[in-house]
Order: sequence, then structure tokens, then C-alpha cells
Amino acid sequence: MLLRIKKKSLAYDSGITEKKPAVKKFPETAKPNPEAITPKPDKLTLKDYDEEIQAFETQKNIRVQLIGTDKKPMSDQPILVTLIGNGEINSHPEKTAIKTDDNGTAYFDLKAGKKIGDLKVVLRCQNPEFKHIKTELDSTIIPNEPEKLEIQNNLQAYPAGKKLLKPIKVLVHDRFGNPINGRSVNFQVTMGDGMLENNQKTATAATNENGEITMDFTLGKEPGFNAVNIKVDGTGLEKAFQAVGQD
Repeated sequence: MLLRIKKKSLAYDSGITEKKPAVKKFPETAKPNPEAITPKPDKLTLKDYDEEIQAFETQKNIRVQLIGTDKKPMSDQPILVTLIGNGEINSHPEKTAIKTDDNGTAYFDLKAGKKIGDLKVVLRCQNPEFKHIKTELDSTIIPNEPEKLEIQNNLQAYPAGKKLLKPIKVLVHDRFGNPINGRSVNFQVTMGDGMLENNQKTATAATNENGEITMDFTLGKEPGFNAVNIKVDGTGLEKAFQAVGQD
């Protein structure tokens, strides 16, 4: 009788543990710290200025503020100021440079020239890298106060009771010769029995854009001198217009 022996499978243990290959670790890329980034100029804003300025007058302390990319004011930054038109910037006829303070603000004075017209100021960062950061001020030079009153077509002689061939013509200007628009002028007949174009002895009219007023006048029916007092409202400017009624 044969015996069958069941062989036992034995695992061979050498005592050596197989090592897995090491995974190389790389340091993590540091994230940028917003506070460590140097801000750059981002926006220029104008403040405290008027859109109109009288001839040869000065707007003082016009403000411009520079804001950086961190939304905070930027100090110690040069700003180039260029004038286009008739006037001066800080006593300079064309351009000058100003610098921002601790609040990111710089100041300048704008003086208008003597003649009316458009005036533009261009402000930009002086650093060539940021010269595209700019803002503009648009202003208009308007006439100064009335100082000149001129009467034309004076001393006409025409048949009594008739309307003069040429109307009374009034011109109002400032001291630089700029015409003043929209200024009220009062007319009053002071001699003779003549009538103004409204068939009254008094009338008020406003100057046009050329500083002019024309007013028809009809002589009194009696021959002799006729006179009209003409006064610019709100001023001491006053003159007389005279005409003679003939037989």
C-alpha cells in the first residue's frame, strides 16, 4: 500500500525588504504677497476747478491727485503740466512740473490770458513709463467786467418826427477789448419828445455775443435836440446819445 505525502509549499524569506524608489519633492512656489508689490501709478483726478475763468484772472490751488494700483494715494511723484491756449501755469507760459505730497495731491495755479477763448491743461505722469496716465482740464476764458462803453451813430440830423436812418448802436467791452455778452443796458430819453423802438421813453436791452445793441429812435415832432441817456446795468458806465430834429 502506497502512502501519498502532501508536500507543503514553503516561501523562502531572505530577510531583505524591497525598497520603493523615493519620490523627489520640490519646494512649493511662494505665493506673492500683495503688500510686498510696489504699486504703480494708475489714475489722475482733478479737483477744485471752474470751467470758466475771467480774462487775466487766476484760479488758485487747483488740485490733482494720483492714485496707485493699490487704490492708495501716491506721494513724491512728478506730474507734468502742459498748457494749450492763452495763459500761464504757475507763471510758466507753456509747461511746468509739480510733485505730489503725502496725500498724493499736487497743486497749481491757472492764469487766463487777456483774450477770450478755449483753454486746456493736460496733466500726465512725468515718468516716461507711465506717461499714458493722464487727465485733462477744459476751461473757457470769458470776458472780465465791463469797463468800456461806446456809442455809435451819434449826432445825426434828420427831419423832426422821423425815425433815424441809423439806429443807436451800443458796444460794451472789458478793459482788454473783449465783447461782453448778455449785459443789460438801460436807455432813457432825457431831452426832446423822441421815442425808443418800443414807443416808450425808457427801454432795456441785452448785448449780443459781439457786445452790441442796436436801438431804433424816432425824433420828437418839434425841431431841436433829442438826447438819450445810456447806462450799463450794475456799473458806472454811462453816456449820452444825441440827435437833431430838423424843420
